[in-house]
Amino acid sequence: MNVNGWISTNSQKKLELNANGYFTNFTNHPQQSYGVSISPRYRFTNQFSLQYRLNYNKTKNDQGYVDQVNNNIVFGQRDRKSYTNTISVNIVLAQILLYL
Repeated sequence: MNVNGWISTNSQKKLELNANGYFTNFTNHPQQSYGVSISPRYRFTNQFSLQYRLNYNKTKNDQGYVDQVNNNIVFGQRDRKSYTNTISVNIVLAQILLYL
């Protein structure tokens, strides 16, 4: 089962705010995962904008590779948290053609 949602302000304004969240539950495994993100963007001009994004994810009972012992692969179960910070710059360069 996966549930997600998002909200966004008017992207035509100079300041835009986006937020979203999700929750995932696995039916054949006790693993659960959820996360949220928030992303403000400021548009200085139509050719230049700056965006920051903070993303948080948490996974419970995640299974993954740990080690290999005597040709046997060892798996472990763990809880994971991750935070991601991203800064993006958008620059539009247009070619100007002059006819003489």
